[in-house]
Amino acid sequence: MKVYLVNLERRPDRLQEMTEQLNSLGIEFERIDAVDGNHIKNSTDYFSPKRFFLENRRNYVPGEVGCALSHINIWKKIVYENIDYALVLEDDVIITNKMTDFIDSTIYKNFDYLKIDFEISVDGALLIKHQSSKLPIRYNHPIPDKATYKIFDIFSEDTFTACECDPVPYYTGGYVISRHGAERFLAIATNMYYAIDLLPRYATDRVKQGFLISALAKHKEEDSDISGRIFNEKLTISDKFLFVFHKIFNRRRLREIEFIYWAKK
Repeated sequence: MKVYLVNLERRPDRLQEMTEQLNSLGIEFERIDAVDGNHIKNSTDYFSPKRFFLENRRNYVPGEVGCALSHINIWKKIVYENIDYALVLEDDVIITNKMTDFIDSTIYKNFDYLKIDFEISVDGALLIKHQSSKLPIRYNHPIPDKATYKIFDIFSEDTFTACECDPVPYYTGGYVISRHGAERFLAIATNMYYAIDLLPRYATDRVKQGFLISALAKHKEEDSDISGRIFNEKLTISDKFLFVFHKIFNRRRLREIEFIYWAKK
């Protein structure tokens, strides 16, 4: 499996840390030059500012634009080079020593998008008990996530357990993506009104998504290159009207409808 590391040119310190981690595990990787959002002049070529504000109750910041384009460039590379599966890592994670065994496994082949940076405090037995039902999971870093995830299926191989779910947890610190997943993500990577880590929640055409129960790439709590986000900004009266319209005609709705169709198959 191909391994990509996303790294800003102005962060050689992070590159050195990640290189030491990966080399110690004998994992070969290709560095991908991350896009610096501060150098992007026309962010509206990629994002829809008004719809982004309605969807997220905040405006996007340059760091999010750069992060998005960095991952989009990797997806294009996967499709262009006809790569079946790729592991994508950001340069601010701590890798566990199980990463090598994971790369040698086949459990990720059950998914088009499998997150490996999602640390939860729910044991496998509880997940099986709640299979095919909504299970509340708290994800503590770096912004508390109290979302409820629908667990559809559970896969196990050796010491690894992965859950198919919807919506998929956010963050892009570490994930495996298939060529099909990359193709479908690219299809909705225009006129975006969501951060890149939320993009998978809008993907249609049977993009199978999930997370590995035990995180193999754990986020660091400090030194984020994405700053300046202001959450929960107030909507005007006209914005509230548009918000209702936006929620009805939303790419997320298309994925929900698709899931209903799957269930009938």
